[in-house]
Amino acid sequence: MGCWVWPIVLARRIGGAVGLAEVFRAAVIAIALTWGAPVRAELPARLVVAGASACPTAAAVARAMERLHPRLRIEVGEGAGERIEIADDGVGYVVRAAGRERMLSDDARRCSERATAAAVAATLLLDPPVAPPRDEPPGPLAPRPTTPRPTTPAPTPPPTTSAAAETATSASRSGPASSSASSPVALPTPTTTRSSAPAPGRDDAPPLTVATVRRRSSPHSAALSRLELELSGVVDGAPAVADSGSTVTGGAALRLALGGRYVAATVGVAGLAPSNQRTPGTTGVDVGVTRVPFDAGVRLVLPRDRFEIGADVGLVLAFLRLSAPSLNNAIASTRLDVGARLAPWLRVWVHPRLAIQAGLELGIPFAVYDLVVEGTAAGKIGSSPRLWVGGALGLTVRL
Repeated sequence: MGCWVWPIVLARRIGGAVGLAEVFRAAVIAIALTWGAPVRAELPARLVVAGASACPTAAAVARAMERLHPRLRIEVGEGAGERIEIADDGVGYVVRAAGRERMLSDDARRCSERATAAAVAATLLLDPPVAPPRDEPPGPLAPRPTTPRPTTPAPTPPPTTSAAAETATSASRSGPASSSASSPVALPTPTTTRSSAPAPGRDDAPPLTVATVRRRSSPHSAALSRLELELSGVVDGAPAVADSGSTVTGGAALRLALGGRYVAATVGVAGLAPSNQRTPGTTGVDVGVTRVPFDAGVRLVLPRDRFEIGADVGLVLAFLRLSAPSLNNAIASTRLDVGARLAPWLRVWVHPRLAIQAGLELGIPFAVYDLVVEGTAAGKIGSSPRLWVGGALGLTVRL
């Protein structure tokens, strides 16, 4: 059973990023290459994927390897580590690693499936299944040779009472002559049959034979598959809605994503430059707006080879400071602006650990604050922004 466990695990890990046909293809390749081998060795800590192959590319194979082995450091092109060579021969393609090579064929030239199959083949070339050493000391449940026991013939069962009675009757009818010629019938003495089960503690007792499959605990089981840091330039603004004026500002945002391949938690902060908001009406007043938002939420991701589409949904808590420097004796006011945040984005991986990301951001405050000038006839002159709309462009680093 040990030779089937590892290919199925590989197929399950690949299944989140490719289709059903590719999962089946990867499972068949892995099972064919691992037939009859119960135990595996170790993979190198660093790998370098190279080659001038166009289908699949070295970068696509590197990404497939990272999906199988998230903790390994995998580089493309040049670098220090075990080297994996990919060569494209048109109908077929060759994977070379650890002094061995594997020839695979794909008439349809499906590059995504080729990359997955090449990653599985490279894993098996670098980490081939091997049998345990013969001099390994047996464990408490390891199989041991069983000493053959001599078999004894079963005792002849005694004749029944009716058969004995018939024998005695025939002897009495035959007369004295036949009686004297006939040998006396000796009924067998009942014997006690001894149990063939061996007594406890005997050396010839057959040991309990249990087949064991030793599986190396996977280091990826407790590891998080997504740990990313984003640094983006941000343009943020508020449109004029009802009695709130418009404003535009810019800055930078830093965000951390931590979680699984499809769902992760995010936390971020942005630093925005102070902006100016002019209240509507003929007596408009310039209001200074300073906003520092913090956000936390859930990230939903749909990976597609080099591309990822996702959206962040959560809450935003912003320190909002409003002031009117054009008014005499104006007092600045600071509020905690709480609202909902929705941010769809698109990401393109240019390296196994580096991506370019662009997205939009929408913030909806739960409360709107009135801008009031006390002690004047103007009274209320407007309100704080009712909607925040922005965009971001930056880099994502996979840690």
